[in-house]
Amino acid sequence: MIDKSTFRVVAILFLFAATCIWAADLDKFAKKIAATDHVIVKYDDEHLGKGSLSLFGEDAKTVLRAVSTSEVDKHVYPNDPTVIVEFWQGTNVLGHISTDGTLFYADGSQYRDSSKVLSRLKKELESK
Repeated sequence: MIDKSTFRVVAILFLFAATCIWAADLDKFAKKIAATDHVIVKYDDEHLGKGSLSLFGEDAKTVLRAVSTSEVDKHVYPNDPTVIVEFWQGTNVLGHISTDGTLFYADGSQYRDSSKVLSRLKKELESK
């Protein structure tokens, strides 16, 4: 039989290992999109309407940095991502995320943009 202290240690080690795996997934995704030269933001929302926005130069790099430096978020939230952000190099899509402005999903994992770049991007779309 496992006592409480052993159970806690095992649970903490499991959470640590899972966090490391999720962080490694983001590193892998960040490397995949590192060569981005432009970003296309697509949205389809009852409040935003339907459309797209292209970002180039420093604007694209700002979004790229925000995604690449985000944090794993293990919590479960009611979340309905209505914005798709695609990372492009020339005519090739390197990867994409779906976001609600705060949280985003990349390659099946959930992350939080603590820089607030994605949130500001969604507010910019809402003001159009």
